[in-house]
Amino acid sequence: MKKREIKKGVVFLLCVILVFIYINIIFSFPSGEAADGAKEKWNTFYAMEEDTLDAVYLGTSSVDRYWISPQAWKETGMAVYPFAISSISSVFLQPMMEEVLKTQDVQLFIIDIRTFTNDADDITDTRMRRVTDNMKWSSTKLEALEEGFEYASYGSNDIDSDDLSWYIPFLKYHQRWNADLNLDDLISIYPTTDYGGYAAYQPKVFTSVPQKNPNMSTKKMDLEEESALELAELLEYCDTLDCQVLFVDAPYVMTKEQREKSNTIASVIKDAGYPLLEFNTEEYYEKLDLDFSRDYYDKRHVNYLGAVKYTRVFSRYLEKNYNLEEYQNAEDPDYWSTAYDKLTDKIRESGQELLSASRK
Repeated sequence: MKKREIKKGVVFLLCVILVFIYINIIFSFPSGEAADGAKEKWNTFYAMEEDTLDAVYLGTSSVDRYWISPQAWKETGMAVYPFAISSISSVFLQPMMEEVLKTQDVQLFIIDIRTFTNDADDITDTRMRRVTDNMKWSSTKLEALEEGFEYASYGSNDIDSDDLSWYIPFLKYHQRWNADLNLDDLISIYPTTDYGGYAAYQPKVFTSVPQKNPNMSTKKMDLEEESALELAELLEYCDTLDCQVLFVDAPYVMTKEQREKSNTIASVIKDAGYPLLEFNTEEYYEKLDLDFSRDYYDKRHVNYLGAVKYTRVFSRYLEKNYNLEEYQNAEDPDYWSTAYDKLTDKIRESGQELLSASRK
């Protein structure tokens, strides 16, 4: 075979590989509000310059609806990214922490405990893919898939571990060509969030729906086997870390079951020697100046008004107890300044009605 023919064959093979990679990027987990911005949150994290975050705040939508990172940066100088995946199962917290530590020398991990009140019946194909479909290919991604499948096996759900689309996204998402695929998907293949991770892309954060006061039971309820196991394993993993770990219970209108499971989770965490900041107490409702008739858009999430209060009180706590503003881990001021400006514009555009109502 002539050298020219060999070169042509190699070039052709490389083109096929590049097209295959591009197709699997395009025909992948969708972006946008309908997908709760999971793709954008991952891409925003991956786009961060190395070692520019002081802390990463992990958990469900109780994180990016509550923590306004540009506000915290503006008021205190700390760079804390809210790495929130809506309805995330607890099994994925450790793989996400491992992914963070590949590029960020954080001083602190903040972990919201709400995810541990769920169990394996709550995991779904979509919820798992918000994590695994958006992770970069590595042994960590494979680990997340395997652990996700094992966790799902405890419950009744729609997870099919034999589905090859977990590894080849095109097999699941090829039908997007006739559905929601648009020009932006073809050009901007790695969309990011404009607001430092805060969920200002969700119109609901600028609305208000009155809520009842939360259940305040002091009783405890056993966790499901898989949730108790994941909590124990996460605490063991935290023991191996060089950075600090803070657990948080963000304020929401709990059911009796959620309250009593949270009480159990709190005991396990404290017994393991880790700090837990419990915002679901009368003391912190007062410190936050929470108004359950105005500061929520549903029973599980604060709106922008509640998030401003939460961020201010929580950032002051971090400032006092962790000195993140002094850590200044080679922080990227241009990124945070831009995020703050974009959020300010978004509030002017979408938040005026909510702000006006709060002044009445």
